Parts: sequence; C-alpha cells; structure tokens
Amino acid sequence: MRIDRWLHQLLDKPSYCGGPLREVETRFNRNNRKRFGMHLEHIYAYNDKNKALFKEPSTGLFDEAGFEYTRNLLGMVLLLKDLQNISSGNDIYSLKRDDYAKSDIIWNQLLVGCLPSVDATILPEPFQKAAIDADTTGVFPREKVEQRQRLFFEAFKIIWADV
Repeated sequence: MRIDRWLHQLLDKPSYCGGPLREVETRFNRNNRKRFGMHLEHIYAYNDKNKALFKEPSTGLFDEAGFEYTRNLLGMVLLLKDLQNISSGNDIYSLKRDDYAKSDIIWNQLLVGCLPSVDATILPEPFQKAAIDADTTGVFPREKVEQRQRLFFEAFKIIWADV
C-alpha cells in the first residue's frame, strides 16, 4: 500500500491506495467480510505450470519449500480488490495480467507495463523498465523473481528515506 501511495504521489495518478493511510488500511480485507476490501495476490498461484518451475531437473521432484518461499516474497505478492483476486484464482501469470492492469493499483500496473498516460521519465530509473512479460508457457519467469525483489527493495529505500 505504501509503495502504491508513493507512486500515486510521484506520478499524480489516481490509485485505489491513494488518500490518507488510515482510510487505505481499512480497505485491506482481514476477515473476508468487506465487499471492497483488498486481498493478497500471489503471482505464483497453485497450478501445474507454476509448480513445474520448482521441479528438480534430475529427479523431477517438486521443491515445495522453494515454491512456498518464492511465492511469499514481498516482490511476488500484490494487492487486489477482493473480486479481482477471486476471479484471477489459480491462473497463470499471463492470464492474471489483465486483472493487474485493471486493478487501479499503480504497483500492479507497473508490473505489467500498463501506465499509458504516465511519463515514465518521472519514475526513478529502476522503475522505468519494471514491466515483466510472461515466459513462453505463460508463467512469471523464475529468473525475474530477483529483479522483482530488487525493485521492491528500491521502492522501500526511497519511501523510508523520506520518513
């Protein structure tokens, strides 16, 4: 939420996470009862294509610990409005990209390169090339996880340096 609020202020672009922090935090759905709350969205959902990224090549065994660790990294989770999160379900990344683009959350839109009305030169350099395409199977490329983590860390440093 804080990253998106920072992007909202930097770009002067509307965001579901814009506005006073207390108001934004009440949108985060902690109990599944609020209709318009926000939920955590895992880029790596539970599906066969994502799990295939975590199979040991020599044995073909699924590395469940590696999968769980990676899917829960801060760079690999997003916020989505509850109905968008439910509709994206366990889809692969290529099928979720449309939900991310329409989420009204700038951080999500940045991931899929959907900021058409924004002058990208306003963004700090690492964020100008933040969009990540799906690989040939439609999943989020495992080799791009570190890039996503670094981008999250860069945003975190900028935000907390101003506090």
